[in-house]
Amino acid sequence: GLTKVPVGDQPKDIEQQIRSMLLTYITNPNCLILAVTPAIIDLANSEALKMAREVDPEGQRTIGVITKIDMMDQGTDCKEVLENRVYNLKRGYVGIVNRSQRDIEGKKDIRAAQDSEMQFFGSHHVYKHMADRMGSRFLQRTLNNQLSQHIKETLPSLKQKIQDEIDNLETTMGPMLHRAELDDTEKTKIFMTLIQDFSKKVDVVLGYQQEFVDTKELSGGSIINKILYQRLPYELEKVKPEPTKARNELKIAIINSQGVRTSIFTPDV
Repeated sequence: GLTKVPVGDQPKDIEQQIRSMLLTYITNPNCLILAVTPAIIDLANSEALKMAREVDPEGQRTIGVITKIDMMDQGTDCKEVLENRVYNLKRGYVGIVNRSQRDIEGKKDIRAAQDSEMQFFGSHHVYKHMADRMGSRFLQRTLNNQLSQHIKETLPSLKQKIQDEIDNLETTMGPMLHRAELDDTEKTKIFMTLIQDFSKKVDVVLGYQQEFVDTKELSGGSIINKILYQRLPYELEKVKPEPTKARNELKIAIINSQGVRTSIFTPDV
């Protein structure tokens, strides 16, 4: 979920970390977005739909899921939302009823929970006319069908994009590599030059050779530095293994890593 307030050992910027991670995926135009919103909050306050709208303003890639419908206040319902009349999504909404904490503690299995879910929708005077389009079973089928269809729709353009890249490389490299007068040594020199150019660009990204300095956000090598010297120590501090157990596990790991080979030096563990 979209954590807003850090609790326990969570980092102070947990909200930004989760948001950045999600944006990494959902900004991809080939990605389908599953926006899950509890029915007990106003749709206008849905963080999931808010983020989805940022990258998919027309609702072409977003599938809406409304949970906790059985927990809504007496006399209220989400009929208009499920009928796609509040915030329109091309792929529509599916309502589901999850197991309650009592169900979980009572060891109610998934099949029984799904049966109860369908009984809820089928017997509810507001939702019974759409019961065949509700529930976790229908959601599972919908996701499977829409993902398959989405792959079929995007595959041709992806294939064409790859072919365009190949054609571009052929156009750029072809004349150099297919010249009859070039021997293997000269071809190797060309590749080495390209590798060196690429290496220089990597150095620029990592901050070894800076063409300009970004003053708004961390980038390149500074992100790696932050992970290694701030995030990693923080995560390691949270891990407090039992000394004897850790020593034994490490010893076994070293022996297993050697396999059938013998080692001249065996570290003291």
